[in-house]
Amino acid sequence: MSAVLAAVPQPRDTDARDLPHWSEWLVGQLDPHWRADEWDGEMNIFTGSVDNPLTAAHYCRVVRCTAMVEAFNSYCSACEYHRRKKNTEDRADFAETHQPGVRYARPVGKAQFTLAPQSATVRTEILYALQQRDQMEVILVPARVRHLTGKLPAGLRSLFDLDPGFAASLEKL
Repeated sequence: MSAVLAAVPQPRDTDARDLPHWSEWLVGQLDPHWRADEWDGEMNIFTGSVDNPLTAAHYCRVVRCTAMVEAFNSYCSACEYHRRKKNTEDRADFAETHQPGVRYARPVGKAQFTLAPQSATVRTEILYALQQRDQMEVILVPARVRHLTGKLPAGLRSLFDLDPGFAASLEKL
């Protein structure tokens, strides 16, 4: 989270931050067309695209599996479970021949994160930070954003309201 905070400029009036004006300024800095094929601003959900090299989103190594994974050339948890259960060492053969079972949709998948539960200001701060990272061509890992936002305290008005030790309290990703 410290990298996210570092990308967000401090409000000029740090003594008595005027959140409506701060949020309004940030909104004016956002690119409304940012990752249009991945970010749904109406639902506040990011769904990683396997076609974007700046997103850690790939298909499962099993040819017939449609699940998304973060690491290239890896298995989704279901296919990895079946590969281990079959105790097969020939990964290439398994990837070509395995028939995945029925997939049960999760509310938020591996290559997704939602900002819907966050306050409007926190959503805007995170989006601004992610857009700044894109300008530096830093790969976006949806699971990391999901993990970090899941650790944010309920009712948080701004990332600047986080306890100074918050970043250190996070387990290493």
